[in-house]
Amino acid sequence: MYKKLFFSICIVLALGLSGTSRAGSVVAWGLNLNGQCDVPDGNDFVAIADGNDFSLALKSDGSLTAWGINYNGECNVPSGNDFVAIGCGTWHSLALKSDGSLVAWGGNRFGECNVPAGNDFVAVDGGYGHSLALKSDGSLVGWGEPFTDLGDPPSGNDFVAISGGRWHCVALKSDGSLAAWGLNNNGECDVPGGNDFVAIAAGGCHNLAMIGEVVVVSDVDIDIKPGSYPNAINLGSRGLVPIAIFSEVDFDATTVDPETVEVAGAEVAVRGKRNKLMAHEEDVDGDGLTDLVVHVATANLDPNSLEDGWAVLTGETYDGEGIEGEDEIRIVPAE
Repeated sequence: MYKKLFFSICIVLALGLSGTSRAGSVVAWGLNLNGQCDVPDGNDFVAIADGNDFSLALKSDGSLTAWGINYNGECNVPSGNDFVAIGCGTWHSLALKSDGSLVAWGGNRFGECNVPAGNDFVAVDGGYGHSLALKSDGSLVGWGEPFTDLGDPPSGNDFVAISGGRWHCVALKSDGSLAAWGLNNNGECDVPGGNDFVAIAAGGCHNLAMIGEVVVVSDVDIDIKPGSYPNAINLGSRGLVPIAIFSEVDFDATTVDPETVEVAGAEVAVRGKRNKLMAHEEDVDGDGLTDLVVHVATANLDPNSLEDGWAVLTGETYDGEGIEGEDEIRIVPAE
């Protein structure tokens, strides 16, 4: 089961939300000597990053685009539609691919573009002449000649986010604490104490950290109308739609609080004078693990919340851990 950490968080991505996807237009302002603020048209951007007088963006189709200064080839983005995250150094660009591998291009004076091999990376960022990546096991790896001066990243498998400064790096740990290493002429590595940090950003000689609540969300398997496909649903009916939330070896679906479950805008239905939630436990897929089955009213499903025919289920366990799953449905008659 995959767990995501969501952090309640010059270029700004103006987002238009639909379901769980996020895409929008880009705006930029400030010094524009090299066209770094000349943002491209479109409403299909999902991530942005900036370097020294250049900008980089990830589009919803998994492709990349860049603009601004290009003295070192930092704007010569690789082709393809399999990119999922991006980062920038001073004169180089980095991207994470959907298979967990890394690519880099642009200035490579210090080896900052000599990415390590492997398919287990989940985040990447850069600094002046160095690069930094987070692996799926929570460990860090760094490369580039300046790491001779920066020092190697700290050991451990409890890191969840990274950010590269000019000559230093910052990392966020799973317990909400911070770590920093590298040049410390301005106190940029003197991180504050505490375990309530949820997001970080490293600048040239300073850092920022956001304080807030970390929400852990687990991806779960669900099945709308178990055993049915393509899950045809008539919104005009007065019926109920069953949805199975499957248990796994490392996840007990019976710990999910039915009162918190929502799918496509519809909450779990109730019945009787006591408004009893329509949910029960059952081994739906016959794997020996007890699953949770909830029912929602067909009429309460919101077709506008669907993303390309996919409905998203969200909820929480009784101890407050978030869950999220999705399944495909087909509205009939077609709207």
